[in-house]
Amino acid sequence: MTSATLRDFVEGTALTLEVGLYRTSQFDDGCFILKPGDVANKRHPERPASSRRMDGPIARCGDIAINLDFKPGCALAIDEMLEGAEPTKGVALARVSGSPEVDGEYLRAWILSGELERQLQPRHRGSTMTYVKLADLLDTVIPIPRLHLQRELAERFETARAEVLIATRYLGEAREVMELESMYLVVKATDEAQRTGH
Repeated sequence: MTSATLRDFVEGTALTLEVGLYRTSQFDDGCFILKPGDVANKRHPERPASSRRMDGPIARCGDIAINLDFKPGCALAIDEMLEGAEPTKGVALARVSGSPEVDGEYLRAWILSGELERQLQPRHRGSTMTYVKLADLLDTVIPIPRLHLQRELAERFETARAEVLIATRYLGEAREVMELESMYLVVKATDEAQRTGH
């Protein structure tokens, strides 16, 4: 097994990285923006009815948003709901393509695994808002096992991630049912108590 840095992949053909150009306050009204807080909280910001665009990078389905600010190294896969979002300064968009030495899905899984956060922890700067420089992110080290193991690990990771997405959807639905039942309990009990005078 060998290892490589994200810089090695960017300088090759396996990965491209684009960092947001503007702070949140610098975006025009009506822009569909992705902030570090959205990435850290796995949140989908609301898409404006009529979206305006700035001249920075644009998220495409399949990209990965990686925080440089707030929770450096935290990563979020860009899905259909985030397609077209513009990252603010402090968010980098990674587009993974892979190479003969590294499977694209393995590299993608590794970035989403949380290991970037762990490696970047000692490099945090700032006292009130932590951040890292792009150079710090590019210097993170990725182990490169044999290609067949990369593919196996990527497949296992994606299977687990898909199960989490399904469970999360059902959890959201269960919470909605619980909220409705809670409201029903309160209304029904209150009505009954007023009707009977108890």
